[in-house]
Amino acid sequence: MKFLQQIADYYTSPQRIASLQDITFVFPNKRSAMFLKLYIQQRLRTEYSLMPRFTTFARLASDAVRMPEASHNELLFMLYRTYTSVLTAADPERKEQVRDFDRFIFWGDMILGDFDEIDRSLADPHKLYSNLRAVHEIASDYLTDEQKDLIRRIWGETNLTEHVD
Repeated sequence: MKFLQQIADYYTSPQRIASLQDITFVFPNKRSAMFLKLYIQQRLRTEYSLMPRFTTFARLASDAVRMPEASHNELLFMLYRTYTSVLTAADPERKEQVRDFDRFIFWGDMILGDFDEIDRSLADPHKLYSNLRAVHEIASDYLTDEQKDLIRRIWGETNLTEHVD
């Protein structure tokens, strides 16, 4: 039996069904809330009871601070503005290296997902990203200069050589 089905069984048991309407379930996403709601509805077919409330972590935080939750597109545009300002602030001549927004969307979605995961996991982002930097440094520079040069001559700039230098 699935975990959410066990939760539904527990809260729809005869001892707890009377207080079901007083409960709020908080989930990391809407999908898991939808499944628990379905399982509870399946168990209440013959019983008459008010349903509990279902919400997400983001919605709960938004309601607690009385500020609307930013849409995914808003977050993507804010991240892109920050990305361009950080790259050009460090070196104004790098402006031509800034990706167009259309090319940034894929990476922006991935970064926003990573930020959300870090936030929900209560991970320390400084430790996580310093570990990732160390792993990248260890894994990325295993080719000799001659090997890199040969790869560039055969295939041009590749993922193997693009950021290694």
